[in-house]
Order: sequence, then structure tokens, then C-alpha cells
Amino acid sequence: MVELASKMASIPALILEHSYTYEAFGSWWLTLKRSGKTFRLVFDGRDNRLSIEESAINWQEKASKQLSSNNDVLVLDTCFSLITGYT
Repeated sequence: MVELASKMASIPALILEHSYTYEAFGSWWLTLKRSGKTFRLVFDGRDNRLSIEESAINWQEKASKQLSSNNDVLVLDTCFSLITGYT
């Protein structure tokens, strides 16, 4: 999370909360606010799948990316791409 927060420092976004679950294949999620909207970024460690969801009344998936591995650099770059590309 520290690396992602550092990478996000260049964009106007605020991380509201986050959670990491080692027991679930290293899955994690974070909630962020950008451009007046709330988004959730979810990484499924078992399937190496990263998705971004927007909050209205319920979370709705807006974009996702199947990753070839859970390499930290690949995950960070893809997170940044989803956040800046969609939000």
C-alpha cells in the first residue's frame, strides 16, 4: 500500500481506507475519492485480477484487467492506469 500511495501522490486522489488479506492469496482492496466520486480498487490474489468499481448505491464494476502475474511493479502500474484512465 505504501508503494501505491507514493505512486498516487502525483494525482489528486485521496485514499479513504484499505484492507489486505494474506490468507486470501494476498487479496486487497482500497477505497479512494477522486473528482468528487468514490471508487474501490480490488485485487483478487487468487485470480490475479484487478478491478475498479464506482460507488452509487451499490458498487458497480467499471473496468477490470486480468494480470499475467502478481508482480508488484505490474500490479502498481495497472492500478495507476485504472485510476487515471477511468476516474
